[in-house]
Amino acid sequence: MKAAVWYAKGDVRLEEVAEPGSPQPGWAKIKVSACGICGSDLHEYAAGPILICADEPHPLTGTKSPLIIGHEFAGEVVAVGENVGNVEVGNRVAGMGGQVCGECYFCERMQYNLCMKGAYLGFHYDGAFAEYVNVPAFTLFPLPESVSSQAGALVEPFAVGLHAVRQGSVANGDTVVVLGAGPIGLATLQAAVADGAGRVFVLEMADSRKEIALQMGATAVIDPSQVDPVAEIQKLTNGIGADVAIECIGSEKTAPLAISLVRKGGTAVMAGIFSKESTLNFLGVAVDEKRIIGSFGYFTEFPEVIEWFAEGKLNPLPLLTETIDLENIVEKGFEELLSGKGDNIKIIVEP
Repeated sequence: MKAAVWYAKGDVRLEEVAEPGSPQPGWAKIKVSACGICGSDLHEYAAGPILICADEPHPLTGTKSPLIIGHEFAGEVVAVGENVGNVEVGNRVAGMGGQVCGECYFCERMQYNLCMKGAYLGFHYDGAFAEYVNVPAFTLFPLPESVSSQAGALVEPFAVGLHAVRQGSVANGDTVVVLGAGPIGLATLQAAVADGAGRVFVLEMADSRKEIALQMGATAVIDPSQVDPVAEIQKLTNGIGADVAIECIGSEKTAPLAISLVRKGGTAVMAGIFSKESTLNFLGVAVDEKRIIGSFGYFTEFPEVIEWFAEGKLNPLPLLTETIDLENIVEKGFEELLSGKGDNIKIIVEP
């Protein structure tokens, strides 16, 4: 079968590889219908290895690069191993894309996204930029007929966004600022609105993304190249500041900005993937009793997102700007997104 294989920074190759065999007990084999290019995939292509194990095998999976990337996927179950009861052959599914040890401190508390040996599809074992993929069955959730496979491939980033909102403890009527209107930022925006936020402001400079943010429920979009975003949020909140700010960019510059945007006692959520260190004077954090909390992946949000897709409470399709085949994943996928020349937000690969 054809697959996109990560070898090194800037080196992803379309190759013929062996099709996965019959799934082991507790696993299922999926014929991939759609797989989204995630910002973390771009980070690995442009600056990796970040999450990918390049030198030593991953402690849970025993896998290191080269490996097939891709984790935001939907497809059809074509085979199941023994002891699988949650899905069956013929089901259309979306997948979380992860393995856990099931034994550590965090797994015992069902905080699987914090597993001490956690492994992630497309980073620590072969992923879904391929015609077929084998995954643990517990990570799969059936898709209703009303949810397309393309939408199914977007469940994962929306689960990330909803988890970030929940990490920020967004309450009904809260004022929220989302930094960045990329895929995760836009998913976080919609999740905040759907979860009861009163006003959601978005920081973004790209005109095309500003428009989509407004379409997806933003109260207003603030361009930090045109105005001082801290002063603007202060003005819009009668000098108080936002209740919650959610950083979805992963920049060493926007992390301190997120903290500056929240009120005394407010919460700044770090949901971006950071590749550089940042600096911060913690005096303001201490004196103003601000909270800084991380957000990684998702916990219990996956089935809720699918339900909200089916109900129309969340609409992922405005994020989808292009669909390509696997042969064009580098040139029309990674390179196109990194160039910033087009208006693409989310590119879906259909193997």
